[in-house]
Amino acid sequence: MGFLGDLLRTPDAQSDPHHWAATFMAHRDVGLGLWAVAAMIIDVWTAVILVSVGYLVLWEGAQLWRAARQGKRILPAAWDGFLDTVALTSGCYAAACLVKGLWMDAIFCGFAMLIVISVGWAQRAGRQTR
Repeated sequence: MGFLGDLLRTPDAQSDPHHWAATFMAHRDVGLGLWAVAAMIIDVWTAVILVSVGYLVLWEGAQLWRAARQGKRILPAAWDGFLDTVALTSGCYAAACLVKGLWMDAIFCGFAMLIVISVGWAQRAGRQTR
């Protein structure tokens, strides 16, 4: 399964700040792609909601269920799933804003993502220096 398999098997790999930031942005890009497909079929804003909630329930819910079955700690898995969903949703929301001409909202969303990435990166970089 390659890169995805490594992420699913070794969540500790996300302690590397560069890896974490890249993975976070990849979730945003996956959201953008899924949203684009859904937006071709349904309304732009409905696509944001369905893709975000569907991802949270189906994908992250399955990962949380898997972690529970393997006896892993649930809170870190839930937090990771929440952050992944935030990234995915931001990709959906920014794309919908651009389609509807809400340029400032899309730009604000991009800057909010940079703030989250900066904080996450700095936190992980600080752990590596200890």
